[in-house]
Amino acid sequence: MDLDGDVLVLTARHSRSAETAPIESRLEWVGAPGDEEQSVMTAHEILRIHIGIFYEALKGRNFDVLATLYADDYMLVRPDGSVLDKERILKDLREQGLNFSSIELHGAQVRVFGSTAILTGESRAVSSRNGVEAQSRFRLIAVYVRDASGIHLVHFQRAPICLARP
Repeated sequence: MDLDGDVLVLTARHSRSAETAPIESRLEWVGAPGDEEQSVMTAHEILRIHIGIFYEALKGRNFDVLATLYADDYMLVRPDGSVLDKERILKDLREQGLNFSSIELHGAQVRVFGSTAILTGESRAVSSRNGVEAQSRFRLIAVYVRDASGIHLVHFQRAPICLARP
C-alpha cells in the first residue's frame, strides 16, 4: 500500500487469511460513541472496514454485522440499475441463496472529506446463487459516513468491467 495524503492506493491482494480475528471483534473499527478521534476518518480505517468487515461479513453471511454496518438509509445500485435499500438487500442476501466464496479488492483509492469517505476500486468476486457459481469483475464506489454512532456504509454501486476479446 502507498499512502499519499488522504488518498490510499491499494496494490496488494487481500486474502481471507489476512484477518484472523473473528469479525465480531473487528467491529470496533466501525467506531462507537466516545471515540477520541471520532470525527477523523483515515483511508486505512476505511480499507480495514471495507475489506475486514464488509467483505468478510458478505463471505461469512454475517447478517447482523451487515445490518450494523449499513446505514439506515443504505442504497445499493446494481449493474442493471436496480436499487435496493437496507431492508431489501438484507432480505435478498438471507433468502435468495447468494453466497460469496471470495472477494478481492484491487487498485483502491480512498478520498476522505471530513466525515465522508469515498472508496473506488476494482473487485473480483466468486459467488453462487442456489448452487450456480458466477465470477464477476467490476468497478465500485462505496461511500462511508461517520455519525454519532460510528462509521456506516451509505451507498454501494458497481459497474461490470467488460474485457475486450481479441
